[in-house]
Amino acid sequence: MAAIDHIMRLKPRFEDLPAKRFALTYDEDVDTLFVHVYGSPRPGVVMNLDGSLFLRVDPESHAIVGFQIEEFMAVVAVSHPERWLSIAEMANVPKPLIDEIRNRVSPQDQQSMFYDAVRDFKGVRDLVFA
Repeated sequence: MAAIDHIMRLKPRFEDLPAKRFALTYDEDVDTLFVHVYGSPRPGVVMNLDGSLFLRVDPESHAIVGFQIEEFMAVVAVSHPERWLSIAEMANVPKPLIDEIRNRVSPQDQQSMFYDAVRDFKGVRDLVFA
C-alpha cells in the first residue's frame, strides 16, 4: 500500500502527462521498451508497478520522467499484439521481431485486431473532435 500512496503523490499525475512529447526507445539486448515522458531520457529512480511495468521518477522533484516495460516483445507484445505491435513499430523494434509475433496471430485474430484498432481510432477521434 505504501508504494501506491507514493505513486499517488507523484507530479504530474498520469492523466496530466504531456503525451505529445512522449518518445519511445527499445533496447533489444534487454527486451525493454522505454517511454520518455519529456522526449528524451532523464535520470530517475525505478519503481516496479506490476512485474514488467516500471515507473521512472525524478528522485528530487518526484516528477514522472518515464516508464519502462521489460520483457516487452517476449511477453507483453505476444500476450496482446493488437495493442502493442503498433507501439513496437513506433519504438523502432526490429521488423523481424514484429513480424515473428504478427505471424503467430491467426487470421481471425488479425481481423479482430483490425476492428479493435478502428474502434480505438473512432473513440480517439470522437474525443478529440467532440
